Amino acid sequence: LVWASRMSEVGKIVTAAIVWFQFIMAQLLTAILLSGAIATEIRHRTLDALLVTPISDVQIVTGKLVSGLLQLVLLLAVSLPLLAIVRVFGGVPWSFLVCGLCLTFATAVLVGALSLCLSVTNRQAHQVATNAVGVCMLFWFCTGMLIAVLVQTSRLSNSTATGILDLTSPYVVLFRQTRAMLLASGPGPVVFPWPVHCLVALGAAGGLLLLSVWRLRKAAAGAMVTASPEGQSAGAERPRRFSWLGRRAIRPVKGSPIVWKELCRPRVPRNRRGILSVVFLTIAIALVVGCVVVLIVVGHAPVASVCAGAASVFTLLFILDVTTSAAGTIPREKEARTWPILLATPLGNGEIVRGKAFGAIRRSWPLLAVVVILTLAAMLLAPEDGRHSESVLYRVGMSAVSLSATLVFLITLGLYVGTRVRTATMAVVATLGIYLGTQMLLGFLFLILAVPASHSSRFVIANRPFLLSIVSQVVPAMLYAGAGLLLARGAVVRLRRNVFS
Repeated sequence: LVWASRMSEVGKIVTAAIVWFQFIMAQLLTAILLSGAIATEIRHRTLDALLVTPISDVQIVTGKLVSGLLQLVLLLAVSLPLLAIVRVFGGVPWSFLVCGLCLTFATAVLVGALSLCLSVTNRQAHQVATNAVGVCMLFWFCTGMLIAVLVQTSRLSNSTATGILDLTSPYVVLFRQTRAMLLASGPGPVVFPWPVHCLVALGAAGGLLLLSVWRLRKAAAGAMVTASPEGQSAGAERPRRFSWLGRRAIRPVKGSPIVWKELCRPRVPRNRRGILSVVFLTIAIALVVGCVVVLIVVGHAPVASVCAGAASVFTLLFILDVTTSAAGTIPREKEARTWPILLATPLGNGEIVRGKAFGAIRRSWPLLAVVVILTLAAMLLAPEDGRHSESVLYRVGMSAVSLSATLVFLITLGLYVGTRVRTATMAVVATLGIYLGTQMLLGFLFLILAVPASHSSRFVIANRPFLLSIVSQVVPAMLYAGAGLLLARGAVVRLRRNVFS
């Protein structure tokens, strides 16, 4: 009888987990799948041949977008039977499932259109995917922070702030619908319903597609001029506007040559586009810091929650950055046809794999430092709960162990997948899919074990929050670390297989 009465609660939690997993995974997959849509045509010099066909620019751009979204639609369709089965437990209305699927699709279309627009002017697919996800996350987070500051300083009413969030932030809309489903209540004060948000997101995606159509011919003309010998000579004779960005001394090779090679790749292009990216990132960071300072001065907002939210955003960006760096490092060598040359050097398999791994870590250390600082700030500023005997030092140690194990698993998984595929985009998609799939599987297993344990007196760990927190963090960390060591060994073994395929 106890299990029968709790089945509806389990069904609600499982459904919410699946919907949120789809919501986040769809954005990442769409950004990665469409990151090389135009860049691949430019790099292979087939865009000019495509433009001379009877196909119009609008058809080219929309065809690229639809082809990338087709795989996403198939993934969403596969999950419908699972959601229908879980709904049999009761407590989950059809309106929540429809809302989750529509929000997921509309947000994925918006992120995919942004990734497609960025791929017109950037030939590096991994940079396009990172920039697209970063721009969306920073926009949604900065918008929420700015609205919170305006509300706390009485410059904006609550109804107006709610209306702006209803139109701009899909996370806020889905969070309200999820809370209403879990609590079996209404979604709260809502100015615009969720279909209006979906229409706004699709309208913004349409604007980005028009921008991509407008820039397509210019990108093709620029690629043709750069590829021609006359254009290269003319460009060499004409002084560059931002030539000072490339003036730097050649760094001598110190330590591992593989790590040196990975660090020599620039993170941003040394041109006007690179300067604009740095300027926009600086403005976004300054805006976030300013909003946090204002909230602290006003004193009406929990600073620990703000730091925790910022840490979550930068953690997602760090995971995406380290995944693209680790998973794409070997396929980029294959695409550039330098992989056989690298394997012909006196470097051993283990030395190459270690160099690629340490290079990925060192390239992503700025984001890692930001994540560590924000996490420490959230832990130190969080209010103490007398019911738990966890100290700040214990929480810091557990977070360090969990982050280190996750980092080892991500890097080694990316390197192993990179030895089996040829393109960087496919390697990044497979690595992210496997990682998020394992995260969801571990969450389901913990949920299945925690729900009956919480209602039974035979489980000693369930009645002790301190031991429960240790088990829930140490066991996944050990699994990730063990799997990472096995994947590293597999990458070393497979390094010289199918070199020319």
